[in-house]
Amino acid sequence: KVEAYKFIQDMASIFRGIIYWASGNIVVAQDSSKAIRYQFNNTNVENGVFSYTSSSYDTRYNAVNVTWNNPKDQYKQAVAYVEDTDSIATKGYVNLTSGVAIGCTSEAQARRYGRWVLYTNGHDTDVVTFTTGAEGALPRPGDIIQVSDTLRATERRGGRVISSNGTVIVLDKEMTFTAGVTYTISLIAIDGT
Repeated sequence: KVEAYKFIQDMASIFRGIIYWASGNIVVAQDSSKAIRYQFNNTNVENGVFSYTSSSYDTRYNAVNVTWNNPKDQYKQAVAYVEDTDSIATKGYVNLTSGVAIGCTSEAQARRYGRWVLYTNGHDTDVVTFTTGAEGALPRPGDIIQVSDTLRATERRGGRVISSNGTVIVLDKEMTFTAGVTYTISLIAIDGT
């Protein structure tokens, strides 16, 4: 016996998905590559400031015990140990975590899950936080956003359109254009597209 919401979360974890409530419904989103949904830059965040944090190198896992169901043993739970030998050699110690591969009946699949846990824990280490206005409601959980921070990129890659009449676009900052170079402007419509 388990709560329905927990059961659905477990089912979504099979395909690296997440679930969340939106407009009175349960919505499923998958951790997969997809188009960028929205861009945030210094002109559409509060005070034009992004804050960055990163996990400590010493706290990142380099080994994982993955629980899976072994069909050769009447589908009883078994554990597959997966490690990042390079990280263990560099750090000089094992930082072990554990995970459950829900619905997994293959040791090879359990090992792939373990490698994914170690890879994401070791490579997806930076977090950016910021405060924005109503446009923050456009991307949903699981959507891909792009952050164009002038302070990190050392060049401006975003701004605001002040006005447009169909043939002339007035930007929030004067731009210098080079002859013979093709420029592209990407705009977000009122409906978020």
